Amino acid sequence: MTPSPSHVSLLLRLRVRRLSTSGSVVQSGVLETADGSYLEHLSLFYGGCGERATRLYQFLHTLGNLTYLNCTDFCNNHMIDIVARTCDHLHCIDLRGCYDVNDDGVLRLCGLEDGLRDIIEVLSKGGRLQPSSRCSRSLKEIKFSMTKVTEAGVAVILLVLTNIEILRVPDIKMEKVFKFLQTLDHKNVQCNLKEFHSREILNEFQLTVLTSLCPNLEYIQVSFIGNSEMDLSRLQQLTRLQKLRRAKFADVNCDALVWFLEQVGGRMTHLFLYTYHTRFAQQKLSITRNHLQCLAQYCPSLESLCLDGYLLGEDIPYHLAPENIQYFKTLRTLQVASMKLSEDDLKVFLNKCQNMRILELVLQNPHVLYDRLICQLLDAGVWENLVKIRVLNSPITSKVMTRLVTECPHLQEVGCLYTWLVSKEQVSEFKEKIRHQNFDIEIY
Repeated sequence: MTPSPSHVSLLLRLRVRRLSTSGSVVQSGVLETADGSYLEHLSLFYGGCGERATRLYQFLHTLGNLTYLNCTDFCNNHMIDIVARTCDHLHCIDLRGCYDVNDDGVLRLCGLEDGLRDIIEVLSKGGRLQPSSRCSRSLKEIKFSMTKVTEAGVAVILLVLTNIEILRVPDIKMEKVFKFLQTLDHKNVQCNLKEFHSREILNEFQLTVLTSLCPNLEYIQVSFIGNSEMDLSRLQQLTRLQKLRRAKFADVNCDALVWFLEQVGGRMTHLFLYTYHTRFAQQKLSITRNHLQCLAQYCPSLESLCLDGYLLGEDIPYHLAPENIQYFKTLRTLQVASMKLSEDDLKVFLNKCQNMRILELVLQNPHVLYDRLICQLLDAGVWENLVKIRVLNSPITSKVMTRLVTECPHLQEVGCLYTWLVSKEQVSEFKEKIRHQNFDIEIY
């Protein structure tokens, strides 16, 4: 709940380090003469219409120790200018739905005085521009969602703010940015960037520019087309990223993926595979048990795996060669959605993972996870560190529900009980029992 004006005034007098407030509180005028010099984390929500932001300008000038700024529908270019000139320690700026922020705000964040056209002209001729804003050295994360920042603004960020580690601007077309960067000496310009996020389908050329511009990426999100040959040629470009640890791939062909993981899987810790685009195929992309076996074999350090929307193809069953089965052993998080799995598939994922923390299953055949299998996992002691279990529509009874809470001492979240073989009365009684035992567990 957002605090009232009187609460905000009290919090600032108490010199709190974190504050979340709304446009209505700003409109009250409580911040106009307030001192925010002790604030490190500021969240602003819903500025609304009118000139509410002007009542905030003087307050922003006092935020010398601010490290994190989060604005939802409450920010403009002048606010960014004040923050850029004031906040020597700013680590992250996160803007969402701030349509009064455009490329001019990017220039002010960089501390550049010339107009966008002149700056792009300098950059296109190979010129190097140094940021002069007070926040430019400390700024590591830039997240702009639903703003009016364009591809030109993103190009300026990439070429001028070379200390950033995370950049998220999902509303722009990276194809245009890469086309512009192609004409420049862009190699190793963004050596500090650790994460690249895009839902676009990028071709070999664009991925070549990306890996040359940002050679030290640790995380990448990108889409493919599901064709083995074309996806393979694109994944080949990503093998150049020697520090890559985490990947989020949409519509990747699993034959091509297996080749990629054979090259780099030894260092992968997080893998998110999902189906997104449908323009190139009328049916779902498939993943086979052989593919899953390769994932387990080639990714011995995998901590987090998410599979969403793939069609599990029928190939050789596990029981034909039980001595050769590859198990996942290091998973801490497993999320599977919109897929059909067998009980044996679940055992490959779960039986050997001694440090499983989060399990989320939304299966098309939810009956494969049931009392006996869960009891086997509990008896084996592999769920002692379980923190969250979220399973939909599985035939799990109240007896196993009780075992989960009793034998998983770190458990904090259990759901969705109303879709299990548990009555509303049993759920209510269970919640009451948990409350009396002072267990801090969310039950839903």
